[in-house]
Amino acid sequence: MKLEKALQTSFVDEKHKALINVMYTSNWVKGLYNEVLQQYEITISQFNILRILKGSLQLNKHLTMNEIKSRLVDNTPNTTRLVNALLKKKYIERAKCEHDLRITYVLLTPSGELLVQEASCKLEEKLATITTLQQRELKNLNKLLEQLRE
Repeated sequence: MKLEKALQTSFVDEKHKALINVMYTSNWVKGLYNEVLQQYEITISQFNILRILKGSLQLNKHLTMNEIKSRLVDNTPNTTRLVNALLKKKYIERAKCEHDLRITYVLLTPSGELLVQEASCKLEEKLATITTLQQRELKNLNKLLEQLRE
């Protein structure tokens, strides 16, 4: 759907239209993610933390809260609250470093790993049905978005 029609407006120039289009599309993608993740009763930010921990598990590396914060897609000040919610659901656990008791690691539990696998598969299925762009176009889109942020 054309942006002007969706928002029932016109734009001053292409720069303004592009920036609004990025925000509008971002919210649209978040909505798709939320449709899948609501059945697991987790937020996108919580899922992001679980995916980060799954990646560290594959590398056999434990992560601290600061390392998790630095890798989040959505830079949020409430990482501790998000982690506490995941702890309560038993998707993650905390462990003290054996060599330095001041350091606490956040680890993915088996149930957290299973959740990430299941939700990731469902997200892939959902995104496969709506993605009409070819690999070349997606590569170009990524390049343009990176240029925008530079």
